[in-house]
Amino acid sequence: MENYIDINKYKEIFENIKQEVLKSQYKAMQAVNTEMIYMYWNIGKIISANIEWGNKFVDSLSIDLKNEFPTIQGFSVRNLRNMRKFYEEYPSIEILQHCLQN
Repeated sequence: MENYIDINKYKEIFENIKQEVLKSQYKAMQAVNTEMIYMYWNIGKIISANIEWGNKFVDSLSIDLKNEFPTIQGFSVRNLRNMRKFYEEYPSIEILQHCLQN
């Protein structure tokens, strides 16, 4: 005699496992997004501390980052300037952390 699982019980178990997978995927996405925001903030801080009128720091940085990380997008001059603006808008890490927790 073979044992078969009740189809309704199986569907319930499957649905529970599916929800666990989706919940974990969502948490992983949140963690990645949070880390990216911290990375953008830190890059913006570095840029803000090193940029001077006419020194082409952002232009050079953009070229070097693209060469160093060719498979990663997001290091255009425009994006780097936006990172700087982001840092300057939220210069306190505590403010940034508070925003990310809410």
